[in-house]
Amino acid sequence: MPGSGEWVHAAEPLDRHPTRTPPTPVVISHHFDRPLDHCITGRILVARCSACDDVFGVFMKRESLREKNKEDKLLRIKKAAIDLFLSKGFDDTTTREIAAQAGVGMGTVFVYAETKRDLLFLIVNDGLEACVSEARATIQPEYSLLRNLLIILRRHYQYFAESPVLSRAALREMYFYQSGKQAERFNRTRHALRHLLIDLISEALEKGIITSTAGADLIAQTVFAIYQVDLRIWLSEDDLDLDAGTDRLRRQIEIVLTGLSPQASALALPG
Repeated sequence: MPGSGEWVHAAEPLDRHPTRTPPTPVVISHHFDRPLDHCITGRILVARCSACDDVFGVFMKRESLREKNKEDKLLRIKKAAIDLFLSKGFDDTTTREIAAQAGVGMGTVFVYAETKRDLLFLIVNDGLEACVSEARATIQPEYSLLRNLLIILRRHYQYFAESPVLSRAALREMYFYQSGKQAERFNRTRHALRHLLIDLISEALEKGIITSTAGADLIAQTVFAIYQVDLRIWLSEDDLDLDAGTDRLRRQIEIVLTGLSPQASALALPG
C-alpha cells in the first residue's frame, strides 16, 4: 500500500482524517460513479479507485502560514485605508497613519503601494475589475447596442455610488495615473472597459445595425468620454439617484447613436 497514513473511505470527509486536516485537493478525474478510498501523505493525496483498484497520487494545494499572514496583512491595510479615508478624508490621511492602524510597518505597505494614491487604488481596483467582469457576463447578443452599453456603464455608476467619498477621490486621482504599483492594474482594467465598448460597437458596425464613417474605436472613445464627464457631474450631486443618472447618460448616448443630421454649413471651418 503506497504512502503513509490510514486509508479513509470516500464517504468520510477528508477533514476527519485522524492525523491531519488536509488542504483542498486538485480535482480528480476518474470513475466518477464510484467512490475513492484515500489517505494523506505529505502534500500528496493517495487515492485508490474502488472500481478498478488503480492507485494514484494527486498533489494537494496547501496554503502556507506565510501566505495566510500576507493575505491577513493586505486585508488589514485595505481596511485601515478605507476607515481613515472615510473618517479623515483622503487628503488629510497619511500613509504612516494607515500603516499604524493596520498594525504593519511602512515597508509592508510599500510592498503593495508606493504612495497614498496607490493605496486608494489598491482598494478601488478590486471594484473596477468586478464591474468589468460582471458587465461582460451580463450583456447579451440579443440586446440592443444601447441596452448593452447602458448595462456596462450603469454597473460602474452603481459601484461609484457605493462610497461617494472614496469615489470622488479616486476619480480625481486617476488623472495621469501612470506610475505606482497599482497603476498598471488600474490602466489594464480601464483598457478592458474601453475594449468592451469597442467590441460592442464593432459588432454593430459589422452587422449594419449602425453605420458611420468613423471607426469603432473613435465612437467608443466618444461614448467613454461622455460617461467619464457625466459620472463626475452625477457624483457631485447630493442625491445619487441611479435611475436618473442612467437616464441622463442614455439621452447623451442616444445623441451619438442617432446623430444630428447636420447641414454642410454646420460643419464648415475657416480656411
